[in-house]
Amino acid sequence: MTLSITATAADGTSKTKSYIYSKKMTRSGYPTLNKSGVVFDNSEYKWSKVYCYVYDESSGKVINNADWPGEPMTDEGGDFWTYEFPSKFTGNVQVIFNNNSGDQYPKGAGLSMKATDKKLFSGDTLGALPEPSPTLSLTLSPSSKTVTANTAVKFTAKASNNSGTVKYAFTTSDGKSQAASTSNTFTWTPTKNGTYIIAVNGVDSKSDITATAKITVGTSPSPEVLENNSTVSATSITLGQSVTAKAAAAGGKTPYKYAFLYKQSAKSAWTTAKDFSTTSSVSITPKNAVKYDICIKVKDADGTIEKKYFTVNVKANPLNNNSTVSATSITLGQSFTAKGAASGGKTPYTYAFLYKQSSKSAWTTAKDFSTTSSVSITPKNAVKYDVCIKVKDASGTIEKKYLTVTVKSNALTNTSTLSKTTVTQGDKVIARCSATGGKAPYTYAVYVKKTTDSTWTTKQSFKENATVTFTTMKVAQYQVCIKVKDANGTVVKKYIDLKSV
Repeated sequence: MTLSITATAADGTSKTKSYIYSKKMTRSGYPTLNKSGVVFDNSEYKWSKVYCYVYDESSGKVINNADWPGEPMTDEGGDFWTYEFPSKFTGNVQVIFNNNSGDQYPKGAGLSMKATDKKLFSGDTLGALPEPSPTLSLTLSPSSKTVTANTAVKFTAKASNNSGTVKYAFTTSDGKSQAASTSNTFTWTPTKNGTYIIAVNGVDSKSDITATAKITVGTSPSPEVLENNSTVSATSITLGQSVTAKAAAAGGKTPYKYAFLYKQSAKSAWTTAKDFSTTSSVSITPKNAVKYDICIKVKDADGTIEKKYFTVNVKANPLNNNSTVSATSITLGQSFTAKGAASGGKTPYTYAFLYKQSSKSAWTTAKDFSTTSSVSITPKNAVKYDVCIKVKDASGTIEKKYLTVTVKSNALTNTSTLSKTTVTQGDKVIARCSATGGKAPYTYAVYVKKTTDSTWTTKQSFKENATVTFTTMKVAQYQVCIKVKDANGTVVKKYIDLKSV
């Protein structure tokens, strides 16, 4: 639109000044994703914060993007929030949206989707994210940017991505205009020296936008206004990543100098990354997972300064403890391996390993913090053990993971036998000594007595020999005692009845 202001002095003279305002279009359509992920439509839920919990349990163990409630989504405005999946997800994943305050959807198992897809969640449905539809764009080009007074200038408007027919309306900053029509050209003849702005308003069936052009009339054009055309390499990063601030300028008087500042959006104090110099870019690495403001200043040779502000959303990259144990059930005497593993946070990592009987409170340190990522632990009792594996990143953050290992008893068992349990007087009897469990090697002792006697006769004291032969001398009822002793000194006896006839 054009706003014209006329001032009239007491002597009757007047002067008119016109201003042209361009309409800023609000975003239409859905946000775009640079890679696979989801867009959450918050228009129905009205959550102040939105989190996305992504997990995959198809392998038998849960792989997730973070512990509950997941990772925060990025507010894109217009009730839309976005989240892009980490590269560790490759197959199908489940997705749960929540506000980290007790509300979530769905209530049970997550919504299923491929980790390579881009989806839109709206209402209670997870569907395909529509491709962004092109919107009308418009440029305006003069036949010459510098002319003398009373010289005609032709302006040509060019539309693209239009929906149907475009109508063009032209306005000049000195009050001239051309009504809306399908003609995309406008001829204007300036009568006075100066700098003029010419605007074209383009309207199709979906859009209404404005483009402008500037020309100078006269032999001494006014100097061009200094423009700050600076950019940032990204507006959303993960904690630990860097963003590059790139300075650029046009107009004003060369050469230019640049300064770079940044701060947390919630705070007021700025940090100077680089003061005014000819360096045109700097790398900034935020230290917290919050929104940051970046200010890039451009100064020309006349000392004129133009500032440009950007917002960069820094998403959390929490330290994850992915440690494991080689087995959750072993037999007494066996060992298991505790393996430290981590992701996220700030590398490098160090690990500490502790264990205890589940029924007790005191922990035993198998290995304090070091770069060693695994230790072997041999429990001494047939009970449940708790294992704590700690992961510490370079920033000092510690995450603990607790695991349980059941240690089953491996009791010494005496499996010895006799070659016969009924023999004829004078026959030979063989005691075959054997054992299982306990701790090898084993030794064996064999004793014999008549059941009516109280004194045992030793046929073999403890030896590794496992075969002992003896003879019954009388017709009687005998009792044979075979003892097994393991390497720990545990002794198990076995009594066998023997009849001699």
